[in-house]
Amino acid sequence: MSIVHGLTSLSDGQYYNTTKELNLGGEWDWNTLKWITKECDVEGDLSSLKNMTQLEVLNLNWCDKVTGNLEDLEGLVNLRRLEMYRVKEVEGSVSHLQKMPLTWLDLGKLSKVEGSLSYLQNMQLTWLILAGTSVSGTPSKSLISQCKEPSSHCIFTPAPKMCGAGERIIGLTCETCPNCGANGECLYGMDESDYLCESCNSGEFKVRQNGQGGGEGRKEAPASRCS
Repeated sequence: MSIVHGLTSLSDGQYYNTTKELNLGGEWDWNTLKWITKECDVEGDLSSLKNMTQLEVLNLNWCDKVTGNLEDLEGLVNLRRLEMYRVKEVEGSVSHLQKMPLTWLDLGKLSKVEGSLSYLQNMQLTWLILAGTSVSGTPSKSLISQCKEPSSHCIFTPAPKMCGAGERIIGLTCETCPNCGANGECLYGMDESDYLCESCNSGEFKVRQNGQGGGEGRKEAPASRCS
């Protein structure tokens, strides 16, 4: 069986060792910018998947009853797509993922996940979400160039460890944010890239359209962090 849906326990995965796709979690529609479904009734520990070495796709989005450590997935050397958005009890370092041929990685809201971005720098990622994790480090040039591709969605908000004081993250680049005060307060005025931080702590900001200032030309922009 190449694709499996509908399991209620990860321990049942042992019966599908030749499975290539395990789609058990919620799905996000980037055309409508909405979750198609947030439902996931699966429970269990990631260690139950250790022997599924043929697995190429693992979707556990919103499976908040799932526990374990990223180390439990280290042997899944064929995994191309890993989605675990809001699987809050999963922990561990992204170093355990470095041998995988990942092109799609979503660890959003996994606050217990840590490690350095350097472990991901050689991957050909076209989708990378580390929002709300404790992953740190400076983005490599290869990751930055991939993030600029039209198909890439690189979101690290909020990941304050990745940038210094008075900086924000746009895509994979740490840029200066002169209107962020020393204590996280927002100062008046646009910065060099026409951004105005609404809240340096929450990461929200407004951007001036077409280089024109004033309240009428500003709009909310989603992927930034001022720290």
